[in-house]
Amino acid sequence: MIGWIGSILDVTERRRAEAQRDLLIAEVNHRVKNTLATVISIAHQSFSEEKSFEDAQSSFNSRIRALAQSHTRLADANWAGISLETIVRDETAPYRNSSNVNIMGPGVILNPKCAVSLGMAIHELTTNAAKYGALSAKTGSIQVSWESAPADKEVRITWVERGGPTVNPPQRSGFGRRLLERALASDLNGTVKLDFRKEGLRCLIAFPLNRHTGKIVEQSTVLNPIGTVRLPSLTSKAADRGPSRKADLLSGVRVLIVEDEALLALEIQELLQSAGSTVIGTFSDLARAEQAAQREVIDVAVLDTNLNGEMVYPLADDLVVRGIPFVFVTGYGTSNLPERFRSRPQVAKPFDPESLTDELQRMIRQGPIPTSSSRVTHGSTRE
Repeated sequence: MIGWIGSILDVTERRRAEAQRDLLIAEVNHRVKNTLATVISIAHQSFSEEKSFEDAQSSFNSRIRALAQSHTRLADANWAGISLETIVRDETAPYRNSSNVNIMGPGVILNPKCAVSLGMAIHELTTNAAKYGALSAKTGSIQVSWESAPADKEVRITWVERGGPTVNPPQRSGFGRRLLERALASDLNGTVKLDFRKEGLRCLIAFPLNRHTGKIVEQSTVLNPIGTVRLPSLTSKAADRGPSRKADLLSGVRVLIVEDEALLALEIQELLQSAGSTVIGTFSDLARAEQAAQREVIDVAVLDTNLNGEMVYPLADDLVVRGIPFVFVTGYGTSNLPERFRSRPQVAKPFDPESLTDELQRMIRQGPIPTSSSRVTHGSTRE
């Protein structure tokens, strides 16, 4: 040995940066695919319920603009959340005059998901008021108020219409009503009540304040009166929409649906119900989904992978142990799933309804999956 030169290069930081980059790319892909799936759901709902193509196109365009407006506000705030006041002001702005819209309530900051859901809901209420309710009459007005209940850690929103045409309860549930009573309630883990009084529609929305929804920033702020609005309808006729062919194997099957995007959950629910399935859920958070999975009889499950930042894998592990088949409906790629789940059935978002029903039928034909003798040990939320 004449000589020796040793060289050591520490690549720890580079590897850490690469891992962070891969994680961010996966999250961006997940968010984009969820948004695209939401847009497709809005299109399906809009073009199936209106009487004419022109009406459907108008409803679809206004709903997409409302969705885009919420995203723009969130982008301006670096996706840290936006205020409830901002949402109400934005959605009512097109119809506003000096006295027909009044809002008041404490300052409440909503997280991105809650803000988007409430933005869509206020959009539907406003559009309905402009087409059929208080904002369709010169003497009509609406009042939007909310209060915080610190003891219950809850926000309660009240929407009241006055001075418009006499209200008659709708005979059918349009997209707006389904969005409010089913999708929004599920998204916020709260309650929504629509009261079709003769003197005007009254809507009560209550939801808990926690890490998934938001926080009170000011207890005593009173917001200034504002104006009017326009958007799709609670009373438009909803055509029955189902899969292109009847999925006979799904008739009578009990399906657990776990999905935190309310419109997607609603679309999957309607798809499976039209095929004759019994839907368990839908559930947008892991704890409630796990409780239902233990309490209910389940034949198959449809699982979103990311539930408001919580990964669904503990529930998936439990289903594996119990031999219950499931399919991931996800915006993540296979490589982003834990290795133990990469061979499990997957339907990519935005999903094709027929692909989902085909996958579920295939699982029903195959029967229960082999059970595991012991529970899988899972540490971190992502592998």
